[in-house]
Amino acid sequence: MWFRKSGSGTAPAGQPVVGVILPDLVSSARWHDTDQPLLTQQLNFAGIQPLIENAQGDPARFAAIADEMIAKKVAC
Repeated sequence: MWFRKSGSGTAPAGQPVVGVILPDLVSSARWHDTDQPLLTQQLNFAGIQPLIENAQGDPARFAAIADEMIAKKVAC
């Protein structure tokens, strides 16, 4: 998990943004059905803007999502 203090984008200025990449929907429905809503709920409760993506079991997609998060400065 990565985080940064937001200065632009969808989160209000100064609000931390946390990026989470879930692995897939196939190996466990839990990733999508349970983990994503709970992470979103708890991060919002803590005043953190969640950015949650799913790699759909594709290592190349995982890397692309990570690169996109880095480009958005979610990861430092």
